[in-house]
Amino acid sequence: MHQEKALSSVFNMSLGFIPIMLAMLLSQWIRHDISTFMATASGVVGIGLLTRRRMGMIPNFILYISTASLFMLTIALALDSRLVPEKDYLLTLEICTIIPLFVFHLHRKRIIEYFIHQKEKTNPLCRHFFAQGAEASAVSARMAIILSILHFVAMSLAMMTRNPLDGTLHFLLHKITPFSVFLLSILFNQIAICYFNRLMSRQVYVPVVNVDGDVIGKVPAEEIFNSKKKYINPFIRIAIRMKGRLFLCARPMDTVIDQGKTDVPMEGYLLYGESLSDGVVRILHHTLPETKIKRVKFNFSYHCENPLAKRLIYLFSVDVDDDTMLNSLNLNQGKLWGFKQIQENIGKGFFSHCFEEEFKYLKQVIDTREKYKES
Repeated sequence: MHQEKALSSVFNMSLGFIPIMLAMLLSQWIRHDISTFMATASGVVGIGLLTRRRMGMIPNFILYISTASLFMLTIALALDSRLVPEKDYLLTLEICTIIPLFVFHLHRKRIIEYFIHQKEKTNPLCRHFFAQGAEASAVSARMAIILSILHFVAMSLAMMTRNPLDGTLHFLLHKITPFSVFLLSILFNQIAICYFNRLMSRQVYVPVVNVDGDVIGKVPAEEIFNSKKKYINPFIRIAIRMKGRLFLCARPMDTVIDQGKTDVPMEGYLLYGESLSDGVVRILHHTLPETKIKRVKFNFSYHCENPLAKRLIYLFSVDVDDDTMLNSLNLNQGKLWGFKQIQENIGKGFFSHCFEEEFKYLKQVIDTREKYKES
C-alpha cells in the first residue's frame, strides 16, 4: 500500500534562519556591515520566491522575522558601523533575531486565530496556508528559543566563573555557539519531521468515496467510527459457498456492531492506495491462505449505513470444493447453511443486518449462475 509523506521539508520553518547564518559566515571574511546587507538581500529574494508560488505557499514567518531583523541592523550599521563591535557581531545577530522571535511565539495563538477568522481580505485557502505557516513557525521558533536560552545560561555561568573570558571560551560562546543555535534548530526540526513521517508511514488509511465508488479522500482507519458518518468508506465482504450452501459463522463479540450474530466469515475495509482485487486477496488469504484468487467472484455492491458508519459494500463469494478447509478455519460456530434454512430465519434477529440486506440478491446471483452452468 502506498503511503504519502505527512510533512515535507517545507514545514521546517527553521530554514528561515539561513539569511542569519549567511550573515554570520560572511562576516568571517568581509566587513560585518556588508555581510549584513548581503544577507538581507538574500532574505528578500527568499521571500520573493515564496510569494511567487502563490497557490500552495506555506508562509515562513521565521524568514520574515529574520529578514526584518537583518534589515533593521543594516540601517543601524549604515548610520554607524561602530554600533556593533565585530567581535560581538554574531552574538548581536542572535539577540536581534531571538527577541522578535520570542514575541512572535508569545502571541502565536492570536496570530493563528487572526488568519483563521479573517473573512474579507483572504480566501479560505489562503487563510488555511497562513494559519498553517504560523503554527509551523511557532513550533520551529520554540526550538531556537530553547537553544538560545541554553546558550545565554552557559554564557552567564562562564562570566560568573571566568571574567574576563579567555580567548578559547570567548571564541566558543561568541562565535561558534550563536551559529550553532540556528544550525541545530534546523537539524532538530528536520529530525522531528522525519520522525513524524516515520510514525505516519505506519498509519493505516481508508479511502473516502462517493456513492459511485470514486475515491475523493482518505481518513485514518481508527477514526472511521468517530467521524459521525461524515464519509462513505469502501468495505469488502466475502461469502463462502460449497455445494449450493453458504458457510456462515458467529461474529466475534469484540466487533463494533452485530456482536455474536451469524454472518459471512470474511470482511474488512479497503485500504487507501489498494485496488479492489488486492483488498480481496488480503482479506481472503488472511482466512483461506490456500484459496486461489481465480475462484473468487464479484456479486454486487450497495450502499449501507449503520449507527456508526457509512459504507459502500462490495460483496464477493468464493467456491470451496470440500469441507476439509472449512473445518481447519476455527471460526466461531461456523457451519454450512442451506438457502431454505436461511430464509426461514430471516427477520428473526438471528443474522447480521448486512447479511439480511444481501441474502435476497445473493441468492438470485447464485441461482442465475447455477442455471447457466446447467445449460
